[in-house]
Amino acid sequence: MYLARLVQFIEEHLPERLSIPDLALEAGISPFHFVRLFKQATGLTPHQYVVSRRVERARQLLADEVLSIAAIALDTGFASQSHLTEVFRRQTGVTPAVYRSCCGEQHEWNEGRAVTVMERGTVGPIRVSRTRQMTGS
Repeated sequence: MYLARLVQFIEEHLPERLSIPDLALEAGISPFHFVRLFKQATGLTPHQYVVSRRVERARQLLADEVLSIAAIALDTGFASQSHLTEVFRRQTGVTPAVYRSCCGEQHEWNEGRAVTVMERGTVGPIRVSRTRQMTGS
């Protein structure tokens, strides 16, 4: 099926500019039909899908503290660090820097929010205020 091949193509070319005509060409159908069929199959527009994959890849790369956030932005296909920050915040509710600091060894990411894992195995949410300060609850 074209969808499996297309998903693999998107993953392999995530850092690059992925246009609707290019993706439709890869799928072997017209751009109009491609957009309609892709949304029907995935529930997302091609653009929404590509952005969500880029954010997910950025989340994975943020675990490696050697890479700068600017380098991660470019490695995942965002135009700049500020573009990554804007989209990442919109999708996750926190900036990449807050995500990186929250989600080390003592934290997990669960349904769009950071949770801290206590030594005794209890889990409590970490709230991130508008000033980006973290407080345990």
